[in-house]
Amino acid sequence: MKLCWTERATEQLIGVHDYLAQSSPEFASAVAERIFARPEPQLIDFPCSGSVVPEYGRKDIREVFSD
Repeated sequence: MKLCWTERATEQLIGVHDYLAQSSPEFASAVAERIFARPEPQLIDFPCSGSVVPEYGRKDIREVFSD
């Protein structure tokens, strides 16, 4: 199983990082790393465990939310 981020998700993650980096580059990097790492263990082991992304309407594109 391979995990791939959509272009839109990647752009949004970069946007979050850039916004937070205006105040704290260290915090921005930590948050971005946490967001980037969050879905991998769950979706690699259980690929159908995330929610289907309504905007795409495809069963192979999933999203997970942080606790």
